[in-house]
Amino acid sequence: MALASSSVLPVAPRAPAATAASAASAARARRSPRARAPRATGPMVEDAIAAQMEETQRRRAELRAEMAAVRRKAQEEAASLPWWEVDCPPNMVNVETVEQLASSLELAAAADKLAVVAFFSPECYGCRSLQPKLRQLARDSQERAVFLKVNGYTEELRDYCDRQGITQIPFFHFYRHGALVAAFSANMQPEKLRLLRRQLEVHSAPGADAEAAAERAASVSRA
Repeated sequence: MALASSSVLPVAPRAPAATAASAASAARARRSPRARAPRATGPMVEDAIAAQMEETQRRRAELRAEMAAVRRKAQEEAASLPWWEVDCPPNMVNVETVEQLASSLELAAAADKLAVVAFFSPECYGCRSLQPKLRQLARDSQERAVFLKVNGYTEELRDYCDRQGITQIPFFHFYRHGALVAAFSANMQPEKLRLLRRQLEVHSAPGADAEAAAERAASVSRA
């Protein structure tokens, strides 16, 4: 029996392989940065840039001049005020009379705020050194306390300080609900500053000095 000859399937012709030169060229094309549009140049563009830079410098100069004027005005105002009245926050009041002090204590009690009475003297170096700290404490506790500065140098307030037994300054009386709840001296020594901050936190907290509040309520009802 004759053997059938095996048929050979036709093979599709392959595409010719890319040459090394064409492959390298394609790789370089992929790595090369995209062409950028040329920037506009010319006298008109340069003039516009120069004008913009000049305007920016002019505005900066005006801003510096305004800031210098503000600083100069603040310095002039500070120089015209005594040191205990400079840069006081709204809740720091300089008391001038005994009547003003009594009224301020009543207002603080009615608002359920701590009243910090700070006794000082204009010639007291410790009082002046402590003043920036007091200002910051007052700013930090505007919703909880009022600070009443009592100048013991004036004749009327000197008599009041004598009646209160104030023998050293700076000295502090803390009033809550119209009652004296703390009395102590303080200065720039770290332990004294900690005492001042701690007393302020304790007595200005909501619900603090409940006994003083009850006594005030009872006195109001009796009146």
